[in-house]
Amino acid sequence: MSDQIISPVEQALLRRTEQLNDLAANMTKLSTPGAKSEKSFETYIDGEIIIQKVIINTQGALKPTTNQSQLSLNGTGGFVVQDNQGLEHSIRQIRVEVINGQLKTSDGYFLLGNTGYITIDSTIPWKVMANGELYQADTLVDQIKLTDNKTQILQGFIEQSNIDPAAEMIELIKVSRSSESYQTVIKTQSKMTQTAFDQLGGL
Repeated sequence: MSDQIISPVEQALLRRTEQLNDLAANMTKLSTPGAKSEKSFETYIDGEIIIQKVIINTQGALKPTTNQSQLSLNGTGGFVVQDNQGLEHSIRQIRVEVINGQLKTSDGYFLLGNTGYITIDSTIPWKVMANGELYQADTLVDQIKLTDNKTQILQGFIEQSNIDPAAEMIELIKVSRSSESYQTVIKTQSKMTQTAFDQLGGL
């Protein structure tokens, strides 16, 4: 009887532990630029309660910086970059530098424009417009390629994490209290089981 009661409770405690781990992971990403919140929730699949995780892709706040090489996006699109193997990727925010006359990200990716690699003169200041057009000395060099043309580019801005510390703390307290309740039930059931065994042993 006790095993039938404890087993579901132990499973629930394991789910709460998993939720606590996810919440703790979110808290560690609060100061990570562009970090996305991960949410865990219970759902039924084939009659079994499991934890499902989703990534919240809403945009974080945009913070101005003094670094004009920092490029961020306002919208759902991404920068199109290319690795050394020729594979294209989408990145939400980048810091760029001129290497051998070409714009590359701090991670070593080529920043792509509508004409391919973006080639500029490293001795001349450059400016990026909201629509991605890149100018040097009032001359249009290229237009930065995006996955969504409705997205705007912000030069000198960095996207903050979209994690809400207050909401995370409230959820952390809620899940912690739930975990404590399950632990109390398990301890109580274990004590009752042990007492029953002791009484049987005395017969």
